Amino acid sequence: MVSINKYEDNLHNNNLLVIYMLVFSTILIPSIKVGSIPAFRVEQLIVILYLMYFFIKLTVGKKIKKNHSIFAGLYVGFSIFIVLSILVGSFKGIKIVINDFFELYKVLIYLGVYLITVSIVKSEKDKIKILNFINFCLLISVVIAVQQYFDLFNLNERYVHIIAPTQFRTLVNNYPTPRVIGMTSNPNVYAVMPGIGATISWSIYLTTREKRNILFLVVFILAVLMTLSRSGFVFMASSIATFTFLYFKSSFNFKTLVKGRINLKAIRILILSIFILTLLGLIIFNYLPEELTWRLMRGINIQTDSSFQARLRNWREHIDYFKSSPLFGLGPAKSIEYEHHVDNEWLLFLRQYGVVGCFYITFTFLSPLINKKDTFFRNLYLSILVGSALYMIPAVLYNSFQIMPLIMIMIGLI
Repeated sequence: MVSINKYEDNLHNNNLLVIYMLVFSTILIPSIKVGSIPAFRVEQLIVILYLMYFFIKLTVGKKIKKNHSIFAGLYVGFSIFIVLSILVGSFKGIKIVINDFFELYKVLIYLGVYLITVSIVKSEKDKIKILNFINFCLLISVVIAVQQYFDLFNLNERYVHIIAPTQFRTLVNNYPTPRVIGMTSNPNVYAVMPGIGATISWSIYLTTREKRNILFLVVFILAVLMTLSRSGFVFMASSIATFTFLYFKSSFNFKTLVKGRINLKAIRILILSIFILTLLGLIIFNYLPEELTWRLMRGINIQTDSSFQARLRNWREHIDYFKSSPLFGLGPAKSIEYEHHVDNEWLLFLRQYGVVGCFYITFTFLSPLINKKDTFFRNLYLSILVGSALYMIPAVLYNSFQIMPLIMIMIGLI
């Protein structure tokens, strides 16, 4: 019996390695491009191989862990909306190209990451291990970001042009305002990663009071600032604020307050939390070097911010396309040569899938929260979801292969 239990433990630990590999490759391995072949990512290869493993187990009659997930069913259903929108677009005169169906591949990969997570994770201990490993990989990425910011050993010119050609100029030759990218292709994309790390660190600190997580929080905040990404900062700040609200909402029960019962421990933690967050805010906006905060300061007044105003002008083109098919959209419509990038994922969803499809995908990602109590992992996911919703106004998250696997793992931990 002991040997059987030991074998099962070893097998489970080996399975956890699959999730660790997904996390590691998502955060620390850039997209790989060979010749004219489209770039691919290592975690996608892991997902495809694991799904093939699932299929083989089913064909030979072996049992696999069943997952009665509303989210999984709804997300599979999103594939129908993709095909429907493509057909609607064709009726509107949009030429269908093979690349339009690449959106189905995204569903396959993202759903695969989720299914791997829920099929392997067995306990709260597993979940904490995964969160700690995510933070560990993110801390390594911050080391890389620091090297990029200061161009230590002149390494940037050796590899940045490979992983992020459009960002190469800003990271070499003592460029005055470098924007770090980690192992991604864009500073806005990378900003979400330390933003997730900051949220995880803060949530663990509130729950366990482990002081090292305050240090991690500070490190991740600095990493977000080094990207000069305002959308990334909004993602981080709103996620942290949401988790703080949810944490103290569960600590201060309305019924107990009415009865005059006061949770003194919760009040002390609340005061300490307000002090820490206020102190960090004062340091960021008053004492950090201007090189880290100038874009953030300029973005406070969006009416005079040239970057945001340019986005508003670019949105008009895509709003016109949305108006031509508001209910079910025009599909991915990859055959259209747009003059401007959309830079707004909500508008992108509306243009591609219409109001109905946009509502459906929103409800799909809210579904893991249905009938769930205020647990740590539920509140953590909801916090990241709020940050994501705001981030998607000026940027793109769902269509980023390097961000979404982390989000899907978070869903799998609920």
